[in-house]
Amino acid sequence: MSPGEVRASRSLFAALVVASALACTRPVAPAPPSVEPAPPAPPAKPLVAPGIYNGRPPQHVGLLQLKVREDGTATLLHVVSAHLPPVELERREVRLERGPEGRICLSPEPEALEPCLTLDADGGLNVRTREEDAEGIPVLLKREPSR
Repeated sequence: MSPGEVRASRSLFAALVVASALACTRPVAPAPPSVEPAPPAPPAKPLVAPGIYNGRPPQHVGLLQLKVREDGTATLLHVVSAHLPPVELERREVRLERGPEGRICLSPEPEALEPCLTLDADGGLNVRTREEDAEGIPVLLKREPSR
């Protein structure tokens, strides 16, 4: 390598060192302002007041019961007690969901009842049993007083 080539390579090397140093010391763009996560939304008001709702189907001696919890889930119980021991026809965990025309629907659909019910003016729940005829049988589930 000739002395001129050495000087040129040193100049090139020096330019690379200076460019690297400048690139490393350049101020970094400021970080975007931190966004705090939104506080969790308050729980939605239940569609039905929590508690135990009981009703007696008129076509047989038995009980229809819906135990509604604060989180909008419930346990449906259908028992026939015309003979001893009583027979539990259905026990199902359901969610209460807003349905068409202001109705409240049970999901998954129960076998014993039509899937949607309406609120009674007195706070009870109007349900219809699933029967052979298209109408079903209306049953009023009344809320039991808290103890």
